[in-house]
Amino acid sequence: MESLGPEYALLHGAFLVLLDGLSLGTGISKRDAGKLRERCLSFLLQKLRVDGSNLLYSKLSRMGNYGWGEFGTTADVSHSDNEQRGDLFGIVPFYIKKGFGCCEDDGFEFKAPTTHRNALRVLRAMQLPKPVLLEGSPGVGKTSLITALGKSSGHRVVRINLSEQTDMMDLLGSDLPVESDDGMKFSWSDGILLQALKEGCWVLLDELNLAPQSVLEGLNAILDHRAEVFIPELGNTYKCPPSFRVFACQNPSHQGGGRKGLPRSFLNRFTKVYVDELVEEDYLSICESKFSTIPRPLLSKLILFNKRMHEETMLNQKFAKDGFPWEFNLRDVFRCCEMIEGAPKHMEAYSFLNIVYIQRMRTAADRKEVLRLFKEVFEVTPFVNPYPRVQLNSHNLIVGGVTIKRNHVQSYTAPSNQLLILPEICQSLEAAAQCVESQWLCILIGPSCSGKTSLIRLLANLTGNVLNEINLSSATDISELLGSFEQYDALLRELDLVMDTILKLRADDQNKLVSTKFEWVTGLLIRAIERGEWIVLENANLCNPTVLDRINSLVEPCGSITVNERGIIDGNPLVIHPHPNFRMFLTVNPHYGEVSRAMRNRGVEIFMMQPYWVLDDQSGYNDEITEFKDVKRFLILSGIPIAQLIDSMARAHIYAKNEGSELNVHITYHELSHWVHLFMQLVMNGCHPIWSLQLSWEHIYLLSLGVEGEKIINFGKTAYLSLFDLAGHDSLMACPLGLPGGWPVPLRLREYIYYSKEASVKQNCMYLEFLGTQFASHQYQIARRRLTYQQWNAEGQHNFNDESRCFVPVLKSLHILEDEFLKKLVSTPKLVEDQSFDYNIQLYSDLIDNHLKSKKLERFPYSEKSLLWIHGGHPFLPSSSDLHAKHHQLLKLVDTLWPRKRASSNQGMLSSHVDVVASFDHDLRFLVMQVVSNSSFEMAKRSDEDDGIHIVKKLEEMYQVLFKRFEHIKNRLQINTGYKDLSALAESQAACCSFTPEILCQKSVFEGWQDTFPIVDNGSLFWDMELLQELTSVPLDNLEGLHQAVERLSNLLDYALNFSLNFSSRPPQMFSPHQNILWTLNAWPFMDAVNIKIGSFVLEMWFKWHESLWACFPEFVKNFSKIEGFDTICSALPHMLIQPVSASTVFQIT
Repeated sequence: MESLGPEYALLHGAFLVLLDGLSLGTGISKRDAGKLRERCLSFLLQKLRVDGSNLLYSKLSRMGNYGWGEFGTTADVSHSDNEQRGDLFGIVPFYIKKGFGCCEDDGFEFKAPTTHRNALRVLRAMQLPKPVLLEGSPGVGKTSLITALGKSSGHRVVRINLSEQTDMMDLLGSDLPVESDDGMKFSWSDGILLQALKEGCWVLLDELNLAPQSVLEGLNAILDHRAEVFIPELGNTYKCPPSFRVFACQNPSHQGGGRKGLPRSFLNRFTKVYVDELVEEDYLSICESKFSTIPRPLLSKLILFNKRMHEETMLNQKFAKDGFPWEFNLRDVFRCCEMIEGAPKHMEAYSFLNIVYIQRMRTAADRKEVLRLFKEVFEVTPFVNPYPRVQLNSHNLIVGGVTIKRNHVQSYTAPSNQLLILPEICQSLEAAAQCVESQWLCILIGPSCSGKTSLIRLLANLTGNVLNEINLSSATDISELLGSFEQYDALLRELDLVMDTILKLRADDQNKLVSTKFEWVTGLLIRAIERGEWIVLENANLCNPTVLDRINSLVEPCGSITVNERGIIDGNPLVIHPHPNFRMFLTVNPHYGEVSRAMRNRGVEIFMMQPYWVLDDQSGYNDEITEFKDVKRFLILSGIPIAQLIDSMARAHIYAKNEGSELNVHITYHELSHWVHLFMQLVMNGCHPIWSLQLSWEHIYLLSLGVEGEKIINFGKTAYLSLFDLAGHDSLMACPLGLPGGWPVPLRLREYIYYSKEASVKQNCMYLEFLGTQFASHQYQIARRRLTYQQWNAEGQHNFNDESRCFVPVLKSLHILEDEFLKKLVSTPKLVEDQSFDYNIQLYSDLIDNHLKSKKLERFPYSEKSLLWIHGGHPFLPSSSDLHAKHHQLLKLVDTLWPRKRASSNQGMLSSHVDVVASFDHDLRFLVMQVVSNSSFEMAKRSDEDDGIHIVKKLEEMYQVLFKRFEHIKNRLQINTGYKDLSALAESQAACCSFTPEILCQKSVFEGWQDTFPIVDNGSLFWDMELLQELTSVPLDNLEGLHQAVERLSNLLDYALNFSLNFSSRPPQMFSPHQNILWTLNAWPFMDAVNIKIGSFVLEMWFKWHESLWACFPEFVKNFSKIEGFDTICSALPHMLIQPVSASTVFQIT
């Protein structure tokens, strides 16, 4: 320190000891502390008897000479810049001794007025051999100031981020596992603080008021006059060398985030320095030095705008109360300058506005206030694009004005089938893309289901980056992110890999007593940092704020993170610098609080809001029309065809959204996406489109709206999704929309990403196939008419004799009937136009609804993805073409041998009596039932992360087992029927009314056996009806009662299953729900969500029962008119009881 006069030295000493840290730990505000300093200075001058008549008064009375005061008070020193004087560095009049390292100029701007005063106060505090504590708001430059002083003076600064989970072992060291010649043992490893002490470095303890009390107490000996540390494990005491200095930084405790006020006894160990916030002149000086290409007038306006934002939101609180408190400081100005440098000339004045300032605002009114303030300061009207264009090529992703280089190798494999590039997310997508391009921390904020994580997944998909996802909670520990030591058995691990290696290890290491080892398991965050992957910390506001503040240093420019928990490696602490491709995202639901102000200040906040607020109210904009168009666009991109269907679904969704808001239920695209997905699955599995549309609507939206929304659901179905509204479209009234040439299945996003050109060609081919099918259908209708007219011409040219001429009037009547029928078939959307027909359809639909939606099932809250209609159309698509082909091959074999709908007396594709008899083998039918159940289970386990190769292999094994078993039984029957005398065997078996398979192969016996099918099938349906009546009444919401009820019905289940498989002609795959319930009962203690599974099996059994009535009922019962003794009226009666809609159709046509 230069020689100062006694008065001047006394006053500097007073500031150093008392006045510099006046507001630290005292609760005094910044304004009151400034006034108190001025009064203290006046008091000291009075005591020193220095008044206006004294020559020293003008020098000693100016606060600027002590590093304080408003800007404009200059220091009365000859050299105000930082200086290098031999082995000294400092700012006049305070200097410190240089260290042994190289003195570097890292570009820190010491010339900025406030920065200069802050540095002067820190250098003055360093004149005493005490630790220095710096306190100030986030972004004022506490950490960067100490780092810059260290580099300029040749001292290495070791930064240690403290948190609530920091332990003294992390700082001083501990016994860590190491390998040696004697095997695994524990050896002392210096902590980062102890190593810095030994090397005489500067130590910066960041976020000091987040550290636990045990750490504060453990630091006492280093911080006080003893300047030493005792390590009990080593029995050594280490003295602090002269070059060793301790600095600590903290944000004010009133800013929250887990920060606490430190004890006065602990604060007394520090020389305290309050770090002033920067002012406009500081910003201008720093930015001119760092961004020299930006014109000074533009910088001045930018800094003024940033200041006005701080005043309007923080001081005056005129707007932006949602999300309060805010930080507008140098970090924001730096981000703006970076964007200005890369912006086109005509946009540089407002290129930063939307991403840095507007996107963080959480209401439309707040965003418009930002625009108003910008116009006042810059005197220009900014352009905010509500729908930035998204372009994709093989090299780059372009979103609005942001360009991101894509990876040549597409690495991201997370599910992308429901990710859509919607116009309303493009504004947020552009902001997130800018964060990726500029390497900024991106904080996505919004309510649940607002699309935060989906946006990050979409961006990762489009750029080909690996995205790691971590869900944080109140129980999250920092070790989950960074890593920890874990114990494992080395011998067993090696045994699993290579047996020979294990034997060698045992032979070479006979002197080892144990094979247990420890290894450092890297956390997911560190892995992503090292590999250059992306990571999203979901629900970041739910975890302890100190966990995130532990990684503050990572998200700063040129940041790094020190993993103290890992110990010393090769003599140095593990300091990890992020890979250039590493990016980190946070998602926050503000309903559950915010992340700390320190973390918010280090990132760019993006609130998920649709861009309607940008549109001018006077330009003819209508928010309802715009919302309607956006929902329609979502449906089109999701693959929904037909304009009227899209309109109806869009209106139904908007209606549910508006009505749901009255019930405080937030309906989003999440529900709409699930509705589309379930609807398409039902249609693609062959279900009637309108039935599928209404059922999926009820199921998805009722889950969100709850019981109170039942009226909303019913009204929406009637008003927007009724049969009358949609009956005008042939494609909706028909069923084969999911078949080839029917409804084109939309291509997935990943197909566009991986094969953009091929996907476009495929899409065009699918559309051509669709058009070709429609044309072929039209040609088929024309061909049928042509054949009819040819038949008429042939009849007209026929020469009728006297006996046959009586048939001419009959033929003419038939011509008229055929002509009317063909016209209706071709020209009208509804073949049957009769109220009774619609009534019968509604009657039977209500019957199914009553069976499948019992009151007990409706009351039961489904907590996970519902399994409703799992065999009636919901809910899986194969993840690869191989998996689809293999599953289709297996089901085709099953349907070939045991068709669910019989076209004739012989079964499906079975060519002989032997094939039919073989298919009725008891063991084979049991095997088929189990194969179908297992194949459905395997398909449900599929994942988009792989192509299901292992599932394909399992399905192939099932196919081969089933096929070989059937061929074996058939061959055995053929051999037996060819070489045995079956007549004698028949006589011996006739007495007991049982038949061997060989006897059943005889034609007469076979036909008699078939005549028993209706009776046995009726019995099978009866037992199922008994079961369904019992199962529908079981209490699904009472696990104990459910278990007792199912256990009580187990004998009935087993009997019905055995009876149906042994005697009925119903296909064995119809009984998979019976078997699934029995399996669930056996594995009851080991299964999760048993009640949901039982409920789904009951629904499936209802579906199978109705399917049997419609598709599997014997032709014998439907054709009573062929049996002698039955007239036409009687023959229609059973048919009407079984298939009312089908019978009504026949009557209307005839």
